[in-house]
Amino acid sequence: MNLTTSQPDAMSFAPARNGKPPKLAMAPMVDIVLLLICFYLLVAKTTQDQEDPEVRVPRIVSDQTLEEHPAELIVNLHADRRIVVNGETLTPDALGAWLTEQQAKALRQDRQAFVVVRADKRQRYGVLDEVLKTCREAGLSTVWFRATKQ
Repeated sequence: MNLTTSQPDAMSFAPARNGKPPKLAMAPMVDIVLLLICFYLLVAKTTQDQEDPEVRVPRIVSDQTLEEHPAELIVNLHADRRIVVNGETLTPDALGAWLTEQQAKALRQDRQAFVVVRADKRQRYGVLDEVLKTCREAGLSTVWFRATKQ
């Protein structure tokens, strides 16, 4: 590196040779910010649509944080034994077929699929056990349980 050169550094904010100060182009920055906002709104909407507000998940007392993942398969278990996925009520057999299809899709995309169970705290364990058995039969080894923090 030659220190005697009078040429300005690439990151220098010194005036250019023509004597005018450098200018920042604001239009591309505004475009990028608007695209990022649209992307985050779309992802947030997708995540919210899969959660059923009628399911009251239990509260946990833990310092662990639960993160939302856009690729997770959310299964809602209602207190009246209904199994709801993406707004549709499914039978245990239909749930098994759907999980198997999602697992095959994930394998084709070379990623791991996992299930997030949102079980209503008022429902019976038998329904939850049936869903866990269906997940095992579909080949899904990772099952998470969603709860709210106290």
